[in-house]
Amino acid sequence: MRPPGILIVGGGITGLAAARKLAVEARQQNRPLAVELIESENRLGGKIRTEREDGYVVEGGPDAFISIKPAAMALCRTLGISDHVVGTDPRHQKTFIIKNGKMLAIPGGMTTFVPTEIAPFISTPLLSWFAKARIGLEPFIPRRAADGDVTMAEFFTRRLGRAGYEWLVEPLLAGIYAGDGRALGLAGTFPRYLEMEREHGSLLRAAFAARAAAAKAPPPKGPPGLFLSMRDGLCEMVDSVAAAAREAGVTISTGTALRGLVFESGGVRADLGDRAWQGDAVLLCTPAFVSADLIAERAPVVAGMLRRIPYVSTVTATFAFDQRALIDASGRAVSLDGYGFVVPRPEQRQIIACTWTSSKWPGRVPPGKALIRCYLGGAGHEDVLQRADDDLAEVALGEVRKIMGMSASPERVWLHRWPDAMPQYLVGHPERIATLGERIREIPGLHLAGAAYRGIGIPDCIQDGEAAAARILS
Repeated sequence: MRPPGILIVGGGITGLAAARKLAVEARQQNRPLAVELIESENRLGGKIRTEREDGYVVEGGPDAFISIKPAAMALCRTLGISDHVVGTDPRHQKTFIIKNGKMLAIPGGMTTFVPTEIAPFISTPLLSWFAKARIGLEPFIPRRAADGDVTMAEFFTRRLGRAGYEWLVEPLLAGIYAGDGRALGLAGTFPRYLEMEREHGSLLRAAFAARAAAAKAPPPKGPPGLFLSMRDGLCEMVDSVAAAAREAGVTISTGTALRGLVFESGGVRADLGDRAWQGDAVLLCTPAFVSADLIAERAPVVAGMLRRIPYVSTVTATFAFDQRALIDASGRAVSLDGYGFVVPRPEQRQIIACTWTSSKWPGRVPPGKALIRCYLGGAGHEDVLQRADDDLAEVALGEVRKIMGMSASPERVWLHRWPDAMPQYLVGHPERIATLGERIREIPGLHLAGAAYRGIGIPDCIQDGEAAAARILS
């Protein structure tokens, strides 16, 4: 008699985290379980892709995970690699926003979108005095009368004013979600701001209260800071999870695509091209539109719900420079004292953001070199993938040269295309996902997890994959 079999489709961090948890916990419970993970590409990691060449460490996708969501750091501790986690370089702890073509520092003391230090906020040239006064009146803005979701633009414009939204919120939002705040829902993207308004009646009051509480709390374990990475790039986490999964008995196959699924009363059959798989359950950790195609025949209603989750495409272009070549028109060295800059929509630039990787993370470049990474695409720029590689690199480099006031040519270029890579959580997303979950439970043997559902960040995906594993085990 064969042991129960689970097929996991998708070798990104979600699927790998789920596979490891399934195998490890089944073994701990002395329950026979055959876990197999397949990935259509010839590598694991999904959107996490690290290139290591001649002393350069280049991230093609995300370059960090956030510390306030514990799943990623907890997994690193479990894997025994927590000592490889690194924080951003504190010597360059500032980020800029482009306004009228100039780089202006984001005021110190910002808690994502809300200022908590008066002096930096008052002195910043990023906002007019009228805009500052409007933000200062935020505690007197009443709570929303209605419950439910609302767009990011509507919520923050009402609480902080139009300028506060356009110059403090929207550029950071675009850098995280590559989305349009006029469509993205707050409940799916940053639900804690709804809670802040509901509990304190004011974002400023809530932010000051949280800051005071944090000052009294014991320091967190691990490297300090909001953004964390791995010493040798994020693929170090991917490699470690995959190794732990294999050690626990998971069979992992790359270059293997799922061609079809059949749900039967006794379990699930899968067509893997050169062979068939038969077992008890399948966990799809694929993009929502891919999962929709795989289950359309068995569950057309669920497939329709999945197809209504929109995605946007992005590109990262990374440039390596000799640091001595980074000079402006007057011959002075161009400063890389900061983590980079984000670009507000009113600036009408062709890049979303730019990271000065060699300043943000330690150990990413050989001595005397600099690494600059640009983000293109996102909502409103859906045609980005229609351009040739050389054109995309030239566009990104041209924007960097204009903004930073230099004419240097890169020594190396890395370009990574991400078609339909970023799910967009529109207004009402959590309610739709809850309904989707109810419909999924009506299909024995089918489970879903991944960035399309309960969070797009690395900790979100790890948590979703592990939660799916727990559901399967139960």
